[in-house]
Amino acid sequence: MTSSNGLLCFTNCLIPLEDGSLVQKDLWIDERRGVILDSQRTFYQRKERPAKVIDLGGNIISPGFLDIQINGAYGFDFSVYEGDDEAYRQGLKSVSEKIVETGVTSLVPTIITQEKSLYPSILNHLRPFTTPNGATLLGWHAEGPFLQMAKRGAHAVSFLRAAHDGFASFEEVYGAANLAHTEDWLMSDAAGAGGPEPTVGVRIITAAPEIEGVMDSVEELTGRGVIYSIGHRHPAPRCSIATTDIATAAVCRGARLITHLFNAMPQLHHRDPSIIGLLGASPSLSFPFTPITADLATPTKNPSSPRRAGLARSEAFDDIETPPQTPVLRESRPELHLEKGQVADMKFERPFYELIVDGIHSHPNSVRLAYNVFPEGCILITDAMKILDPHLRDGVHEWRDGKRFVKEGVKLYLEGTDTLAGSVVTLDTCVRNFSRFTGCSLGEAIKCATFNPAKCLGIENKKGTLRAGADADLVVLDRKGIVLSTWVSNATQLLPDSFGQIRDSDLRERNTDSGRDPLDFEGLLTEDEIAIRDTAREFCQACVSDPSVPSVFMLIPICLQSMGSLGLLGPTIKGYGCAGVSYVAYGLVAREIERIDSGYRSTASVQSSLVMHPINAFGTEAQKSKYLPGLAKGELTGCFGLTEPNHGSDPAGMDTTAEEVDGGFVLKGSKTWISNAPAADVFVIWARCKWDGRVRGFVLEKGMDGLTAPKITNKLALRVSTTGSIFLDSVKVSHDALLPGALGLGAAFSCLNNARFGISFGVIGALEDCLHRAHAYAQERNQFGRPLASFQLVQRKLVAAQTEAALGLHASLRVGRLKDVNKAAPEMISLVKRNNCGKALEHSRVLLDILGGNACSDEYHIGRHVANLQVTNTYEGHSYPHPRQGDDWYSCFRKLTTDAW
Repeated sequence: MTSSNGLLCFTNCLIPLEDGSLVQKDLWIDERRGVILDSQRTFYQRKERPAKVIDLGGNIISPGFLDIQINGAYGFDFSVYEGDDEAYRQGLKSVSEKIVETGVTSLVPTIITQEKSLYPSILNHLRPFTTPNGATLLGWHAEGPFLQMAKRGAHAVSFLRAAHDGFASFEEVYGAANLAHTEDWLMSDAAGAGGPEPTVGVRIITAAPEIEGVMDSVEELTGRGVIYSIGHRHPAPRCSIATTDIATAAVCRGARLITHLFNAMPQLHHRDPSIIGLLGASPSLSFPFTPITADLATPTKNPSSPRRAGLARSEAFDDIETPPQTPVLRESRPELHLEKGQVADMKFERPFYELIVDGIHSHPNSVRLAYNVFPEGCILITDAMKILDPHLRDGVHEWRDGKRFVKEGVKLYLEGTDTLAGSVVTLDTCVRNFSRFTGCSLGEAIKCATFNPAKCLGIENKKGTLRAGADADLVVLDRKGIVLSTWVSNATQLLPDSFGQIRDSDLRERNTDSGRDPLDFEGLLTEDEIAIRDTAREFCQACVSDPSVPSVFMLIPICLQSMGSLGLLGPTIKGYGCAGVSYVAYGLVAREIERIDSGYRSTASVQSSLVMHPINAFGTEAQKSKYLPGLAKGELTGCFGLTEPNHGSDPAGMDTTAEEVDGGFVLKGSKTWISNAPAADVFVIWARCKWDGRVRGFVLEKGMDGLTAPKITNKLALRVSTTGSIFLDSVKVSHDALLPGALGLGAAFSCLNNARFGISFGVIGALEDCLHRAHAYAQERNQFGRPLASFQLVQRKLVAAQTEAALGLHASLRVGRLKDVNKAAPEMISLVKRNNCGKALEHSRVLLDILGGNACSDEYHIGRHVANLQVTNTYEGHSYPHPRQGDDWYSCFRKLTTDAW
């Protein structure tokens, strides 16, 4: 179904740019032609607005994925032809239509080594074509038969061969017509529009360059528009040519791609990095040490000859027993006559390379290494076999020629061997894995499955891009890279995939997580903020111990060390081992921690905002270097000593004193209700200086004479945090203990402001957990013959709590954004902290009522949250005097309003 004028706009979405970044921007397409439009040009020249607008709810809309190496899927093997043309066509059509559920909108079917007579029959069906509801077939990828026996993998030995007659051997195997040079059908205006059928199906040929006749054929192949890919090659100890030299020569001849990097190829060695070394080559490369000449192209008979001894190759290969080899370079004709150090008179460009990112074919560290060396060349592939099907169970499955696969998760190998036989991983899974393995952004991972493969094939103006005029092949992903819907274009219309057309109601449900995000808070967060939030959430749900267990004093160091390992402590500080993220990200972390328990959040808040912040903001470089790295890792625990037994909410009445003496200061006094104090290694203490009456900050260390921190026991709430008093009995410290920038109570209040900002997010996390638990209980608990959730009074309680949680989150987000640009006034933080604490306590109490008599048990955890929130609502001063901070209510609100009352 198309809109009346054919214009469709996707809005409220993120789109990936060709540099890998994600930006918030609308995307316009022409449904009738199935192409992407330049929205500004369309609006100003055609004077039209889109007749249909689809709100994607903050999700990602990307070019459809391209899989340029796939052997089959959904029970169909591209390499198996049994003489039935119609059955083969239906198999192709089925794969094309089903594969879109994984986000793939274009693919290059791969034919592995075959009996020569089968190539013409199979390749005739693999010419490029489109189907109305399926992925576009871009032509075929011939992987074999010009491969090394020793690195054949699952390829049949009996069909491997050499190219004795050079390019004529390729024509003999694949058919001369399939290698004829013609205009690329896909790039023509007639593609898919009733124009002439494509006459050439070849896209990629994988062959080992050391096989006899292959190197001589590379230029002819590439001159005819074929992508020549280096693959399935062996060190070939009987050949005196270093493997890097051969690979480099192939690239100079026109090789553009490396087939499944790390797999079926020589190992990397520091003196001969082999094919893998091409990733690190310089575009202005001088030719390798060993020139490839006619005399070097013949096998060396005397392994101890002087020539062999001087080659830049690894002795590690010398003792390897060599399996039977396909004939290597034997021609006596000149290959490349280049002197040492001479720059090759040929254009050298590093080739693209394929990666199977299933966690089986290549270790995550290898994937990360390759990407960091040459990110622009990375292409994600599946190399999937016919049993690729997200719904297929593990077990033994038939392949062909009597052989069988064993499927174990995403691992696929030949039965009775340890030989990997392709994969069963989907390309969308590869994208997510790749982002996780390498640490790159989701946008950068998407680029490796879209723009990079399209650029390798020379079709980056039509596929794998959101450029104006490109095919409107699109995939909608959530922020984690999970496919929500796939769209494919043809000449007349844009059609959704088998998931069905996206409806506004579907998008709202996905975006709000069943009503948990009614104001689309998620859509206002950046990709980095979401990633940090998700990291904190996974940690909290999986690693934090059961908070219902009281008196877990010993868990505090373990808890902090776990948080520190993820960069969750002092996250806004730049350097010293800290993450250096935004204040909004810090608030999101606090929210996730307090979902578990306010005590854990209190522990983290003290460490980050009340200990690390003053040292970073007011300390010397020596103090920062000494304390911050250990505090960031959680190896040191810190506390903040401000509140006193006789003054509570009035720190200006402070009795703790600091007196200057020879060699330093002497501190006397006491503090109470100090979180982390009994476990602390580092104490930030505030004291009134006798010499001028000003309040200053000092850094003390555990074990100092006269410093004790006994634990306060029998707390009614915040029981998973450890709280104590601090007694300073003439504690002598050196001058180095003074925080030189911490002068006056304003410095202490700035620390409290940082902590209170995190609290404003955290208490909403606690309320959200109460809401989640109360909602689940109300749905499961039946009273008077129906669920509690069906009663309007219960619904009202749930809705009221959800409303306040949503409003509180957005208020904290606004303050966080202002804080990130240094525009947040202290009064703003006090206001939002007080409001959120009060609302969280009020509505958690109401939600507790839904439990009835079960509210007396902590099985449902809401009662524990209520007790914690009661304390959080009052600490740092009672909720009524708290917002003053030296001002009265009138002046506080006068500062926040434009006009006087």
